Amino acid sequence: TNNGSTTPVAGDWRRVVFSGNGAASSTLNYVLAKYGGSGGLGAINVVNTSITVQNSTFDNNYSRGLYLDGSSLTSIVALTFKNHRSPDPGEPEGLHLKDSTPTLTDVKFDNNKFGIIAEGSSSVTNGGGITFTNNTTNTVPSNLIP
Repeated sequence: TNNGSTTPVAGDWRRVVFSGNGAASSTLNYVLAKYGGSGGLGAINVVNTSITVQNSTFDNNYSRGLYLDGSSLTSIVALTFKNHRSPDPGEPEGLHLKDSTPTLTDVKFDNNKFGIIAEGSSSVTNGGGITFTNNTTNTVPSNLIP
């Protein structure tokens, strides 16, 4: 609802959560996740399950575009993460990994404060075609993409 405003801004809505066995094997295809992410997580959160996200764009979300927590088999294909530069005092980024090991194929990170931040036992399988353009920092840690 844009918090009563006619001009949308990052954080106008909180998030969509996929969690547990009921969400396993879900597919998000042709999604535009924009202006979400208030509350400190991502516009879309995947918690203790694995899904496929493909042919989608995450644009101008408040904290993070996509947040993976305990997601071992998530597949991310043909996505764009862009414009995650909110005034969030934390770390606005396109993709946040917490103890997660996704495969990224044909994924673009453009004009984000951070492209990807990984914590815990996270790692990335590089399916090819990962690009970083105009991000303040591409990945944390810097050697995340093999």
